[in-house]
Amino acid sequence: MVLGLFSCSENDQKKDTETNTYYAKYVYIYNNYDSLGFEKSNELLDEYIAEFPNAQNAYLFKAYLMAKNGKLNETVPLFLKAQSYDSLNIELYQQWASILLYDSSQVLKAEEVNNIGLQIDSTDILCRNNNTWILLYQNKNLEALENALSLVQDTLAQKNIYYRALVLSSIAAQNDSIYSFYLPQTDSVDRQNFDKLKRKETSFPQYYKTL
Repeated sequence: MVLGLFSCSENDQKKDTETNTYYAKYVYIYNNYDSLGFEKSNELLDEYIAEFPNAQNAYLFKAYLMAKNGKLNETVPLFLKAQSYDSLNIELYQQWASILLYDSSQVLKAEEVNNIGLQIDSTDILCRNNNTWILLYQNKNLEALENALSLVQDTLAQKNIYYRALVLSSIAAQNDSIYSFYLPQTDSVDRQNFDKLKRKETSFPQYYKTL
């Protein structure tokens, strides 16, 4: 879910990874972090940030790695540092809110951060998707369902992650007609988890952490 937020952007006049060190080094870490592992990826990101301290994407990627490795407390200074370089970059708020939702006790903070993104662009798909999860965490199930339905009805949002949010919302709102209609749009792994949610064998926050 979160990985889709990272873009490897650079100054418009520089796109060649062979001549643009700023761009090439980031792309290498981003593309190879699975094989590099957490420790090495983190080490390379620290070196990259030391060389390019205003590289906002590096702070966001480092925060993602920290969150996925159970170091949620270490993400806050990274997001704040990233914010200091570009407070209007909506990707910052997309990712910050989504990572805050790893901890269900942080739902109000997630809502606060996500709302900043929506103030920048009220139509932003990823912030709207975050909002579905925030509403689910708050047990505002009908509002979550309405929000998720509006996403999949947007032709720009025909992706599995938005269908997933809609199916989850239909489970929470006990709306079997929407559940049955949109379930075929999701994959088999999701369906196994959906069954557990319907049987209340797991919770929405527990499921969210697996994404």
